[in-house]
Amino acid sequence: MIRILIVDDHQIIRDGLALYLQNCVNDLDIRVADSCSTGWQALQVFQHNRPDVVLLDYSLPDMNGDEVMQKMHDLEPDLPVIFLTGNTSTQIAEDLLNSGARGFVGKSLGATDVVDAITTVIRGGIYVDASFSSLNIRPLLKKRFGLSERECQILKLIASGRAGYEIADHLNISQKTVSTYKKRIREKLDVENNMDLMRLAVQYGQDDIACGE
Repeated sequence: MIRILIVDDHQIIRDGLALYLQNCVNDLDIRVADSCSTGWQALQVFQHNRPDVVLLDYSLPDMNGDEVMQKMHDLEPDLPVIFLTGNTSTQIAEDLLNSGARGFVGKSLGATDVVDAITTVIRGGIYVDASFSSLNIRPLLKKRFGLSERECQILKLIASGRAGYEIADHLNISQKTVSTYKKRIREKLDVENNMDLMRLAVQYGQDDIACGE
């Protein structure tokens, strides 16, 4: 079970997300553990009822989301925090990711994007929606995944839509070798199959994939 804490000062957003997450059809067992409207309330709830993921509004009436996240990380450094925001500033997003955020979902998007974000961060990834398409997350991915140069090349080719035999021809290696590399990449990125690998590669983009030196 994945326990979620929703922090947003708009009740309609809290109630709508809670209803959707607890009734969504996917392979996740999601339960909304609690919801609150201020940073202070969130910290009080967090101390007594630790969630697995926090959905956090960046602009709260009493403190900003970064301050809330830092106080939570003081207690639980690896806590996945996904920001819900109407602000598409890439500078703010980059600063927050560098501070420990694991994802961003614009409030103009649908609840299905929130589920995608939860799925990604629970598996150890970083989720950034299309609103932040110009954000350079390569350093963060490099630190998190540490793919070799060859693995990076193959993942970029996967992101471009190349089939296994096309990758083999392009790199002048065997299809069996390509399959071996795909298996290693799946293990490093913690994805179960090639379809999930394709989605992850496309999400991160060809220029933002983590590579070794």
